[in-house]
Amino acid sequence: MDLLNATFLAIIQGITEFLPISSSAHLVFVPQLFGWQDQGVVFDIAVHVGTLLAVIVYFWRPLWNMLAALLGLRGCHKENPEVAADVLLIFKLALATLPLVALAFILKDVLDGFTRAIPVLASSSIIFGILLWQIDVARPTHSKKLNQISWREALVFGAMQALALIPGTSRSGICVTAGRLLGYTREVSGTFASLLAIPTILAAAAYSSTKVNIIGLNWQTDTLVLTVATLTAALVALLGIHILVKWLARIGYFPFMVYRVVLGVGLWVWVLS
Repeated sequence: MDLLNATFLAIIQGITEFLPISSSAHLVFVPQLFGWQDQGVVFDIAVHVGTLLAVIVYFWRPLWNMLAALLGLRGCHKENPEVAADVLLIFKLALATLPLVALAFILKDVLDGFTRAIPVLASSSIIFGILLWQIDVARPTHSKKLNQISWREALVFGAMQALALIPGTSRSGICVTAGRLLGYTREVSGTFASLLAIPTILAAAAYSSTKVNIIGLNWQTDTLVLTVATLTAALVALLGIHILVKWLARIGYFPFMVYRVVLGVGLWVWVLS
C-alpha cells in the first residue's frame, strides 16, 4: 500500500468512526472497490489508535475530571455528588464495554470469517440506519446529563454496542440509537458513544494485535505509511466527533439514514452484478 492509498483510507476511518455510517464497512469495501490489496490488521490498528487519540484530545476536560475525581484530586466524592457521579461514570463506561468484549471472545472464530462479507455489510447498513432514524424521531427526550446515566442504562448501551459486531452496524450509530431509545439527547448520546470508544478501541486493538502476522503492512517496513495514517485518522476524527456531538444534535440523523440506505443498496447491486 502506498502513502496516498493509506492516507485516503485514514481519512475514511477518521470520518466514519464517529459518524453513524460504520467505519469497518468502509475499510472493507473501499479497498475492494478500487482493487487495492487488503490493508491488513496492523493498518486497522494504526487508524483506530488515531481515532482513540482524537477522543482523548476532544474530551480531555471531562476525561480529566473523571480521572481527577477517581484519584481524589477534586475532594472527597462522599461529600460532593458531582465528583461521585464522575467517578461512577468511569465504571459505567467499563460496564458498557463488557457485553461487546464478552460476545467477541465467544464468537471470535465466527467473526474472523464474517467481518468482510459484503452482503452482511449492505444489509446491516440499511437496517440499522433506518432503526436509528426511526428511534430518534419517535422517542421523547428528557434532560438527564451524561453523569446521570444509570447502571441499567449503561448496560443497555453495552448490549446495543455488542450489535456492532455485525459488520456494517456502526458502533457509534448503535450507541447513539441506545441513547435515544433511553431518552437522552442527541448530544449526550453522542458524547457517551464517543467516550465508550476509548475502552472499546483499546480492547479491539489488543485483540487485533494477536493477529499481526496476517498479510498486510507491518511496523518494521511501513513505519512512515502507518505513522501518517495514524495522525491523519486522528485529525480527521476530531472533526467527526464534533459533527456527531454538536452538528447532529441540531439536524438529526435523516441524512445519514439516506446515505446508509443508498450505500446498502449500492453494495447489493455491486455484489449481484
